[in-house]
Amino acid sequence: IVISGEICIEQDGVEVAMGPGDVYIQNAAIHAWRNRTDEPCMVVYLLMSAGGRTGTRNLPEGVTPVDTPAQP
Repeated sequence: IVISGEICIEQDGVEVAMGPGDVYIQNAAIHAWRNRTDEPCMVVYLLMSAGGRTGTRNLPEGVTPVDTPAQP
């Protein structure tokens, strides 16, 4: 939830600018947040379980989810 300022979310090669009151729901996908302005941005993040999903799709090689033990 963007409280103030502007921030961009990038996912799947698409970048969208968000402003106050905008909400983004991200579900186990690789993404990036960027503040492309010179002004501060305040965002509230709410993190919750994805119902047992590990979110392993599209992870770079060698990266494992936190809840999955690394394989030797």
